[in-house]
Amino acid sequence: MTSSLLIGVVWNVWHAPSGIVELGVAAWALDLPIYAVIVIDISIVATLLYNNTGGSVLITMVFHAGVNGAQGLYLVTGMFTSGLGECPGA
Repeated sequence: MTSSLLIGVVWNVWHAPSGIVELGVAAWALDLPIYAVIVIDISIVATLLYNNTGGSVLITMVFHAGVNGAQGLYLVTGMFTSGLGECPGA
């Protein structure tokens, strides 16, 4: 659990510049707590996958790719979305 939390914090800091560039500092500061919880949750799941598959980096990478791919399924704008998937007339 400690390593998952540490990875989640590092991962959050790693992605912060992208959020700041996309949203601006003020908007990113508002989204940061939500994003931090999501990232830490994902890092816990990734650690569980790694530990429970005998240390399979491949499964962990597939999970990460799935998380990245699923971000494009939302039809609303928000953190790390360009607005291209916005519903017409919304």
